[in-house]
Amino acid sequence: MRDGIDMGMSKIQETVEDGLSAIFNGRMTARELYEEVGLLIKQRIKDEIVLKTLPHNAPLTIENKGKDDPLVDTGALHSSIDFKVVEI
Repeated sequence: MRDGIDMGMSKIQETVEDGLSAIFNGRMTARELYEEVGLLIKQRIKDEIVLKTLPHNAPLTIENKGKDDPLVDTGALHSSIDFKVVEI
């Protein structure tokens, strides 16, 4: 799942740079930027779960699941991905 973040790093960096500019110009708050980045990372991780095809499942696993999808079985993992902005 880390690949989702690594491969989307340029978009994340661009979002942060644009967000910092918006904060400095009074068009956005820091919390709004954190929320935007959190949503972006959340979506990248979810996309990676769907796209991930390696390593392949074992033949018995494929037979039991009915598919060769290493990170998707019931969809519980995918639907549980979320984020939370915490003030410190």
